[in-house]
Amino acid sequence: MGWDGDNLGVQLAADIPATAWLQPQWTGTSEDVIVLAPQHQRVGGAAEADLLIKLLDQFVGEFAVDTRRVYATTVSYGSQLLWAAFAKRPDLFAGGLVTGGFPVNATQATAIAAAEVPLWITHGEHDHLLNVSGARNSTTLLRQAYEARGKSPEQAADVVRYTEYADAAFSLPDYHAAFGPTYEDGTILRWLLGQAKPAAAGN
Repeated sequence: MGWDGDNLGVQLAADIPATAWLQPQWTGTSEDVIVLAPQHQRVGGAAEADLLIKLLDQFVGEFAVDTRRVYATTVSYGSQLLWAAFAKRPDLFAGGLVTGGFPVNATQATAIAAAEVPLWITHGEHDHLLNVSGARNSTTLLRQAYEARGKSPEQAADVVRYTEYADAAFSLPDYHAAFGPTYEDGTILRWLLGQAKPAAAGN
């Protein structure tokens, strides 16, 4: 989200995307969920994606993590990190959730589709900071990338899901805050936690 700097607790206290996964009434499960909520420095998506990948590799190597179920969820600017990280190291991720984000580019969409990483994109119809056209175009680019690999339009729409919120979905007139209605919808959270990469041969 938009919290960067030296206060290493603000993103935990303020960001629903960090805390929602610890709410069984939202996630539909009482299983343990490990949440990493790093702050960005806005030095560019590619550079920060490299740092995110390094963090994940180190964390997975040191702690008991189910590597078949590693997810990324982002708000606004953080989507740039998700797109870049998913395109560079799709093997790390079982799924992603992008709310009110920046658009994916064609190269990234092709890499994500090649790895078949499921995604759910949500956006406000009248987002005043990031125009909804970016989310619509991202959805189209990703689905086209899947169709280019042989999936039917229906299959592509299932692996790349899209929800667009009308103004009435927002409790406050901040139509950029798509994470609000997204995280109030337990269906989306449960969908993400239900994604898993195939087990490795021999497991």
